[in-house]
Amino acid sequence: TGRPCAVRTSTCRSFVTISSALCLFLGIPQSSIRLKSHTSGRITFQGADQSAFNIWTSGSVSFGNESYGDQNARNKFSSSGLYAGVDTDLIRALKGGFVVGLSSSATHVGLNGSKNDGRAATASAYASWHVLDHLFVDTLLGYGDISFKLRRYDGNSAAFMSATRPGSMLFGSTALSYDMRAGALRYAPYVRLDFISASLNAYEEQGAADWALVYSKLVVSSQGAVLGLRGQYDFAKDWGVLSLTGRAEVRHVLNGYATQRLTYQVDPVSTSALQISGETRNGVTSGIGLKAAGGAGLSGLFEYSNTLTAMGLQSQGIRGMFNLAF
Repeated sequence: TGRPCAVRTSTCRSFVTISSALCLFLGIPQSSIRLKSHTSGRITFQGADQSAFNIWTSGSVSFGNESYGDQNARNKFSSSGLYAGVDTDLIRALKGGFVVGLSSSATHVGLNGSKNDGRAATASAYASWHVLDHLFVDTLLGYGDISFKLRRYDGNSAAFMSATRPGSMLFGSTALSYDMRAGALRYAPYVRLDFISASLNAYEEQGAADWALVYSKLVVSSQGAVLGLRGQYDFAKDWGVLSLTGRAEVRHVLNGYATQRLTYQVDPVSTSALQISGETRNGVTSGIGLKAAGGAGLSGLFEYSNTLTAMGLQSQGIRGMFNLAF
């Protein structure tokens, strides 16, 4: 009916806490999706083509500011992840693998002390199909358990509300790339479709009883389309190959909306609906890195990346990766 929001506007404004948590949550599996392009044995990571198995690990740290919908405040966030995987040749022209990961994130919402801490454990299967001489199809499908520890400042009671919200997610990605080479330069334009579907359990806030909220179960999904270009330039060394890497991609979110229904604990009859947007704008992500590949199937990568939107610089991140073929 909208009655709680009509009466208690300060509480409604603090709903950005939940909105921000979901938006950050939508980005958690993207780290796993991006790993697929680095384990295909081609442009970004090479050296496993003649080996039975390829084992790799990756770690990432990102930080920045985010704003969603019509929010005026920019929310500060940081996130980190650690991943490990193995892949091999399944049949002629087809590789496959499996990756597990742990991710954590923290978002500070506004200036009043509201905060969201997120955790995720994911498992994904991926495959790369060499369709033609230069044409590849890469796909990934994964599942994860997630949990948010929420702290929301309520202006009416001048106190904090706290809660823990578990959930689960299903995510995937399919990419089509055309890999080319000109001397020491390798490059590949690509298109990619991503999706995520998540379910967050119902929960109740703990705090001042007159102002504590009850949230219903929430299902949210998002699909994105990406157009990009990645490449590397190789320098031959006595010990192996040193490469400069780079990538740039434009992302457009096709869908990313959900409706969260909630009530006050003291008034369970009257309900409100909160419209949540996972992301409602285009973004441009670019990255530059350094890769080294030596003997015994060893290679590694270090990369810096950032994302720009119409509101300016949204996030920055660094990622390191270690690869072993045997």
